[in-house]
Amino acid sequence: MNLNNYQSQIVDLSKNYKDISRINTFAFGLCEEVGEVASLFKRYYRNENNSNFITDLTKELGDILAYLSLLANEYDISLENIANSNLEKISKRVQNKTILGSGSER
Repeated sequence: MNLNNYQSQIVDLSKNYKDISRINTFAFGLCEEVGEVASLFKRYYRNENNSNFITDLTKELGDILAYLSLLANEYDISLENIANSNLEKISKRVQNKTILGSGSER
């Protein structure tokens, strides 16, 4: 699936959010979903043997992608732009041998 098509479909599905709270809903929703992924990993590595780990992880990552799409859309940023920009940034870090460093601009 094309990332921009996905983003467009998610935006269409999210029309019920109230205008005044959209950005907060999307930003805090994203944070919440990232926390759910962290919780999945915590339980997985605590030896709870979740046989549905991959299925659950896929669903939670999908929720992250949805909230990321909605938040980016509020600022007119496409998922394709995000992906391309991030790939360029990571490629430069590999090329400069700073991939294991710290800080955003390295």
